[in-house]
Amino acid sequence: MLNKFPVPVPSIEVQQKIINVLENFDAICSDLNIGLPAEIEARQKQYEYYRDALLTYAATGKI
Repeated sequence: MLNKFPVPVPSIEVQQKIINVLENFDAICSDLNIGLPAEIEARQKQYEYYRDALLTYAATGKI
């Protein structure tokens, strides 16, 4: 039954362009999955450092 329906297949050139786009997309997603958690962790440490410095200054008048 399904063999009665024509299935268009793009040319090899178009298929290669699709592959390139998908590979680039995959690389970007991988970079985000690696880089974003590291950036969040760095900002958390920075926040904790400045928070502690402000609390120390408020309590002692010294940083």
